Amino acid sequence: MPYLAKPDENGWGKEHDYLISAVHARRLPGVNCPLEGAWATTGINYPTLDVALIDSRVGELPAHPIPIEDYKALVARIEPIAGPERPLRPGANLGPLRGTARGLVGDFAWVNPWTMLVRSSTYQELLSSGFSLDGAEARIDFDNGSTEPVIELEACGKVALANLPSREVCPVCGRLPITKPKRMVLEAASYDSALPLQRIVELPTFFVVNDDLGEFIRARGFSNVTLTKIELK
Repeated sequence: MPYLAKPDENGWGKEHDYLISAVHARRLPGVNCPLEGAWATTGINYPTLDVALIDSRVGELPAHPIPIEDYKALVARIEPIAGPERPLRPGANLGPLRGTARGLVGDFAWVNPWTMLVRSSTYQELLSSGFSLDGAEARIDFDNGSTEPVIELEACGKVALANLPSREVCPVCGRLPITKPKRMVLEAASYDSALPLQRIVELPTFFVVNDDLGEFIRARGFSNVTLTKIELK
């Protein structure tokens, strides 16, 4: 059974005062839909994307929501760079993080619950232990002079929720209106147990960790991350 991964706000968060203030290099605009209005998605980060290549192809990205047809045209120019594994939904963050930090981070560190970072040494340990994890070094300046880089882990939306009341999307923009169920259940048919880290398609602010990675994290006692079992159906 897989796990949900979150910051350890009751342990590390109280014991150590730290704050990371950072944003990604680029952000896709939101969309303006005649039916849904202006909207964007939270929780989609692709830090490994080459933003210089994106800049050379499309130039400066709009800062405000744009009409859906304009958005589709923009995405069509970026999709060859992103590839089919990275759906380019409105509001997606692209490229590495840049910012500042204060305090002491653990093995895991978080800008927010949907932006997961690890120490460089932790990342290397995970890779050397056989976990296939994509990551990009975050350009973070620490006020305590820390020289160990932190790596943002990239996770794509793969696994679906099984207990949605409706899957009816907007016929114009494709938006799926959704609120978090009181009890989340994952669709077993959509879950790839070989992926160590993925996001929930409908709620990309949530990380799903597979059994092997979850057990490794617990065995190593990595700090500032909590794991909670989530049901498959």
